[in-house]
Amino acid sequence: MWPAILSALRIAAPAALGYLTNDVFAFVGKTWTTLNPFDRDSNGNVVGVKIFYALLFFVLGGFLLAGLIGILSGKKGKKIFSGIVYAIVVYQYFNPGSDGVIMATALMTLNTGAAVLTSQNSTYVPKYFWYTAATQLTGFKITVQGDGVIFDYDAPGLNHAGVVRLLGQVTNTFFFRLANGFIQGKNVLWEVTNSAAQTPIVFVDSDETPPKGRAAYLQSIRQPIVGPGGTDLQNFAMLHLPSLSATDYVNILFSDGTQQSNMLRVDLQAMLQMSQNVVNTPLYSIDNYGQRVVKVNIQVGITQTGYIQRWVAPVANGMINQAPVARG
Repeated sequence: MWPAILSALRIAAPAALGYLTNDVFAFVGKTWTTLNPFDRDSNGNVVGVKIFYALLFFVLGGFLLAGLIGILSGKKGKKIFSGIVYAIVVYQYFNPGSDGVIMATALMTLNTGAAVLTSQNSTYVPKYFWYTAATQLTGFKITVQGDGVIFDYDAPGLNHAGVVRLLGQVTNTFFFRLANGFIQGKNVLWEVTNSAAQTPIVFVDSDETPPKGRAAYLQSIRQPIVGPGGTDLQNFAMLHLPSLSATDYVNILFSDGTQQSNMLRVDLQAMLQMSQNVVNTPLYSIDNYGQRVVKVNIQVGITQTGYIQRWVAPVANGMINQAPVARG
């Protein structure tokens, strides 16, 4: 019985080796990211090398390669290796929640009609979600049990956030970043309010999994902008101000000390061209993905709603911050 099993494993091992190789390279990539052997500036450019981590990585890699060659040099080693390869591949195949398999799927189809709510649960947070709707949806809310609300926008916020950093836009399609990768093991409630006699489908996609302990949400929540007067905001990745009037303005302080004052909404729209192609809705947004903006002071004539997107990490035994980020 055992010789027959070993023979079957040896036959299957060559094909399975390709899958294992893919997992090995994925593991190496995650390890490299976790060790982070490079020093980078605020724009992500490499400015130095952490010699210790780089040498450690390559030395360990050399020992691993030498060990693998030793195993494959003998008959017993080949048999053992065949069994290990096959077992790993079978595990990956029947465990779609593992790092090796990320499902791209149509999560939910909305019920038709204005103001009609559709709810859906998932056991993960995807990196992206998107939908196509001829009439913008009325509301979209995503809540992670234990962590709190990570997305809560109405139509103006959806119009702005749905085209952030896009080089082009499929007609009536809105594409959103939700996390820094595929985050599994979550109890997630999706609540979407339709706006018309239409049945949009919400799709989810992920092209990476964050290293262990590095998961983060791009939390998207509404931000009151109090008027008349000024509101100070900081620590955000994107700030959307769809209700700015022609006479409202913002003052921006950058990390190098530069101050840009009295920026009108047309200034914001013009500057947005540097980071995305879609700007003609019109869109009044400040892109701070590079974290060059230290503080924004917003001067408005009447109170209005802004829309913040900011990076937040899950907190052990507690909810992430649900409060707006106003500082003044």
